Amino acid sequence: MFWQPLGSAFIAIVGGLFALYGVVVMLIMIPYYNWQYAREHGFIEWALLGEIEATARAFIWPYEVFFSSINSTRNETSAHVIAAINYYVKSMHIVKKYDGISAKITESDWKKIIDLERNSLAEAEQADIDQMNRSYPGFGNHFREEFIKGTISEKNSSKA
Repeated sequence: MFWQPLGSAFIAIVGGLFALYGVVVMLIMIPYYNWQYAREHGFIEWALLGEIEATARAFIWPYEVFFSSINSTRNETSAHVIAAINYYVKSMHIVKKYDGISAKITESDWKKIIDLERNSLAEAEQADIDQMNRSYPGFGNHFREEFIKGTISEKNSSKA
């Protein structure tokens, strides 16, 4: 019988904390993360499903606040990997305009491709391969051997 009032008090406290968390998320974090997403990506991209990502991030804000500094190396490495891949994809979009036939590519587009590949390689070389291997065994080695060396090879062949 002693435990019954203690249990109901515990439930009331936990319920109150969840309610407080819900109010903070709904009134502060959801508008903030949606505003931040729309500002960084533009209104159209936000309106096309961006609000779902931003709202999901609003619900897990404590993780980002308290653990982002712990994972800063991983976050920096991820940012470099994503940027490297994005630059590479942009260069391939230019190549795709010419159906992959290098003889058709104009000189101005060659310059864009070379710049994009240079940026891709610069970002890729900043990635922490050891951190990538710790997070996802073998991925760092694969990224170095396939992506970085492949980008170097392409960059060298496009100079010729």
